[in-house]
Amino acid sequence: MAAGARETKTVAVVAPEVGHADRARALRYLFVWGAILIVLLVQAEATDPERIVMAVESLLVFAFAFYCLSRCTATGFWSPASLFLLVVAIFHISLIAHMLTGVDPELPRAADYVWYTGAAGARALQLTTIGMAAYTAAALLRVGVHRDRVRTERTDDGSLAIRFSRLGALVLILGVLAWFWMATSTVGIAGITGSYQSFLAATQATDIHLTYPLIAVGLGLAALTPLGVMQKTALVLFAIFGVFGFFLGLRGEVLFPLAVAVSVMATRRKMPNFGLVAVGGLLLLTLINAAKEIRQAGLGETGFSLADATPLAALSELGQTLRVVTTVVNWHDFGGEPFRGGDTYTVSVARLAEQLFMTERPSALTDFRLFNIEISTRAGNIGGSIIGEAFHNFGTGGVVLVLALSGLLFAGFSLGRPSPLSLALYVVIAVPLYNHIRNSFVPVLPSVAVGVILVLLVYATRRFSLSRPRTAARA
Repeated sequence: MAAGARETKTVAVVAPEVGHADRARALRYLFVWGAILIVLLVQAEATDPERIVMAVESLLVFAFAFYCLSRCTATGFWSPASLFLLVVAIFHISLIAHMLTGVDPELPRAADYVWYTGAAGARALQLTTIGMAAYTAAALLRVGVHRDRVRTERTDDGSLAIRFSRLGALVLILGVLAWFWMATSTVGIAGITGSYQSFLAATQATDIHLTYPLIAVGLGLAALTPLGVMQKTALVLFAIFGVFGFFLGLRGEVLFPLAVAVSVMATRRKMPNFGLVAVGGLLLLTLINAAKEIRQAGLGETGFSLADATPLAALSELGQTLRVVTTVVNWHDFGGEPFRGGDTYTVSVARLAEQLFMTERPSALTDFRLFNIEISTRAGNIGGSIIGEAFHNFGTGGVVLVLALSGLLFAGFSLGRPSPLSLALYVVIAVPLYNHIRNSFVPVLPSVAVGVILVLLVYATRRFSLSRPRTAARA
């Protein structure tokens, strides 16, 4: 073969994959989930929900959904489809532990009990249950209709995965260093061990929020291959960031990147079994509650006692994303306000067009097409919710549609035998969507667009960096 010519070889792929038995099982489960979804929708139209009934239904629907997805996807409960559902449930139905045990959660404000005990809270649980059912049915449909395709692995796939992984490690290192630089230059070393509210107030005028997607995408890409020196260095820095960020109160900024990264790792290595994960989950919940107590006064001044750290208390902290759903239910079901009709999903494109064509547009601080602005202005800084924003735009049908589309997407990444390109695309798409679980949709489209473009650029230029070393070696 002439010098410099590229030889295209293929090798067998060794990776978990959805097989015929999994697809058949998914189709059987799909009929059951179709019936469950119909019953839930009829129930929503026919009766006013009771809180305790919806608590039981939500728990049962989630448990059965997680079981079905784990049984039908390539990497079981470590698959993207299963993990995304798990995180949605953690942030939306965790308060049912208090409803079923009768133990009142230690909510930070007395006003929180209004939504927690009221009719709107039960309706919010009902919408969440419908959303989980729609997500599961759509995910099972995607698995069930999957057909085997001949996909051979290129000889340069390993090199491409290494390139993505090293790029991710570099992005992760830069993101963590930038976070520490912005944080310490604003609040000092003591500030990042202080209270969460003080940290937010001090860094509000900075661009520190831009470091979080860099850290998340970098961690996910770095997990594509076994760890080299650069990747290990990046992971050590992430661990340091995670300790400070976790106890400072940056739960999503630490946990969401981990969820994406472990689903990537599961495609190339054996992961812990469910028993170990359950024990680790209880420990993690205890640490979450410790973080809650510490961030109220700061790491150095808290009166936190380990005896006060319980998984139940942590669930009350995580589950308050449901308050966003309750808030929009009050606006529409009890306040009679019209739905937004998709405004909050298209606002980033609309505002860009208004800027380009120099048409009149409201200030970002008063534009209620921005869901985060409307929520913070009318209800306070309570975050966002993928379910709440879907209902805010299109009602119950919006919850079904948005969660079903999410199920189709994440199930598509759970079929097995991923290429380095598909894994990299999964990372840059999943990171903004995980963030959307408890935040506004506004940054999702720009983040996905930028991430996909960068991944495709790396893929398109792979030949320049992958073929020359081989040619030089022959010479």
